[in-house]
Amino acid sequence: MEIISRADAKEKGLTRYFSGESCKFGHVSLRSVRDNKCVECALSRQNEKRAKLRGEKFPEGRDPWKQCEPGHKVCRKCREAKPGSEFSPDKRASDGLQSQCLSCQCQSSKDRHAEDPEGSRARRKVYYDANPEAFAARAKAFRESHREHLSALKKAYYDRVKLDSTWKQRMQAGRDTKKADKSQYDREYRARNPEQNNQRARAWVKRNPEKRSAIMKAYSARRRSNCADGDPTAMICAWEKAASKVCHWCSKKCSSNYHVDHYQPLAKGGKHVIANLVISCPGCNYRKNAKDPYQFAASMGRLF
Repeated sequence: MEIISRADAKEKGLTRYFSGESCKFGHVSLRSVRDNKCVECALSRQNEKRAKLRGEKFPEGRDPWKQCEPGHKVCRKCREAKPGSEFSPDKRASDGLQSQCLSCQCQSSKDRHAEDPEGSRARRKVYYDANPEAFAARAKAFRESHREHLSALKKAYYDRVKLDSTWKQRMQAGRDTKKADKSQYDREYRARNPEQNNQRARAWVKRNPEKRSAIMKAYSARRRSNCADGDPTAMICAWEKAASKVCHWCSKKCSSNYHVDHYQPLAKGGKHVIANLVISCPGCNYRKNAKDPYQFAASMGRLF
């Protein structure tokens, strides 16, 4: 601070000045131009007076409701002592925690939203548009830390609404609307992640052996039903014996090891008739499975 005399400070119209000398209590501080008293001493006397009055007025402390066990904190709103984990962190606070507990904060947020829902949505949209990465990171961290809780909530919701006919109709209508897009996305995903898709399928079979058995029984019954209306076995055997043993899909010879493949899969409504049968090598037959013949041929570079 700049050293200035009392007379010069009074001439300049200042209320305080700094002489650089200590007072009788050892404070090297500003002095008042009016009475030449040390500002530090005046503040000390004021603080002592306030502490005395506060002690007389609040003998048990100014905020006795704040007293609690170590590791706990009293919420300023509900006045309940709760563990520190029940409070959000706050770097500005002396204890590093916010003054209100998570429950009270959540209730306050709900009350503000109920008072002005449109304004609340607008403020949230502005924040999201300004901080999309931070919002996504916080949402991801929340999902990872509450994975079991969220799974339980989803299961409870599904168990509650799955018996509702209106919900079933709405979900079925949505699936029907997006069926083509969903099929295209699934095909592309399986092509990008074949190993991950196989692992997920094997894991599902292990978790759901009864469902897997029911699916296989239904599939076998459907195949038998389609084959029952097909050509006689003797006719098909004669065709197979006379057919050229060249894979219909990759054009490789497979006389020693070949499969009789349904061009239009039985699962897609194909019939067990000679007109719908082709010779295929095992690899192509396994890869084709129940795929559409045109899409499978296109994936191998063949054009019709």
